[in-house]
Amino acid sequence: MNITARLCNIMAADRNIAPVDVVATYWALLEIDRDLANWASSLSPRFDYQRVALREHGTAFPGSYDVYGNHIAAANLNRYRCVRIETNEQTLRYVEFCAVALRTAGEDVDVHRQRAMIVMNKMVEDICYSVHFFLKNDALRDQPAADEMSDTTMYGATALIEPLLFAAKKDRLPPLRYHWVIAQIARVTQHAGITQVGLSEESGGGTTWS
Repeated sequence: MNITARLCNIMAADRNIAPVDVVATYWALLEIDRDLANWASSLSPRFDYQRVALREHGTAFPGSYDVYGNHIAAANLNRYRCVRIETNEQTLRYVEFCAVALRTAGEDVDVHRQRAMIVMNKMVEDICYSVHFFLKNDALRDQPAADEMSDTTMYGATALIEPLLFAAKKDRLPPLRYHWVIAQIARVTQHAGITQVGLSEESGGGTTWS
């Protein structure tokens, strides 16, 4: 919670950051990402998951999905992935718009850009691998879905919609992955009757409410 609050504080102050504070803010973002990685590496085995292959791809990405011990673990890990996606999105924004100041401070912005893209795509990939778990093993169903294309319930939709929206970074993902994410957003919102979700082209995807 403390790590997320630090990110929120940076984002809230983003429009008012003085040029002299750019490098310090950038370093703070890198520290937040390190702390997030350390948090994830210290989790108990209750958060472990296993990747399983499927014969039919359907909603699974791409033809596989992750099996978690329970829905709480899966949901918490997806929240962590959302925060890490946004942390690296903010890092990329600084790399793109403040490159001169960062280079002057001795930062290798190309290395940081590459690393942020790798981390972001890994978090998005893991969210994608969680989709089938929530839709196939919906805790509110009397029985697991007979097939993976069955309509999702409100639980499945609410568990997935926020992570999928964070994952929908059009300018950061390979086109096929981005379109797969968009297709899952359309699917879960349609089946659950959610109509207030939108994507912002200005932010390259991401979360908005229309």
